[in-house]
Amino acid sequence: MVVSDGEALLLRYRVAPDVDATIVHVTGEIDLSTSTTFADAMTHALAGRTSVVVVDLEDVTFMGSIGLGQLVKAHDRAARSQRFLRIADGTAAAHRAIEVSGLDQVLSVFATVDDAIAG
Repeated sequence: MVVSDGEALLLRYRVAPDVDATIVHVTGEIDLSTSTTFADAMTHALAGRTSVVVVDLEDVTFMGSIGLGQLVKAHDRAARSQRFLRIADGTAAAHRAIEVSGLDQVLSVFATVDDAIAG
C-alpha cells in the first residue's frame, strides 16, 4: 500500500507473514495524513494467523502521536486475541517518540526485527 502527495512518498508498508511471526515493514512518515494507511497496515497484520506480529519501524522518518496511538490500539487488539505485538524501533525517530511518550514501558519494544521475533 502506498500513499503519495504529488511526487513525495509519505508512507508505505508491506505485511510479510512468516512461520514465526507476521512482520509489518513500514517506511516513511507516520502522522495525521498517513494515519489511515498505518491503521490499515495494523489491521492487515493482525488478520494473520501467527501468534506474534512485529512492527518494523526501522525506516520510519517521523512518528507522530497519532502513530503512537495506533500502536497502542494494535497492542490492545493483539492482547484481546491472545497474540503478541512487538515493536522493532531501530530508527532514532521511532525510538525517540516511543521513549519520550513512555510507551516503551507499555509496548514490547526491541532494537531489531530479529530480537522482536525471538522475544
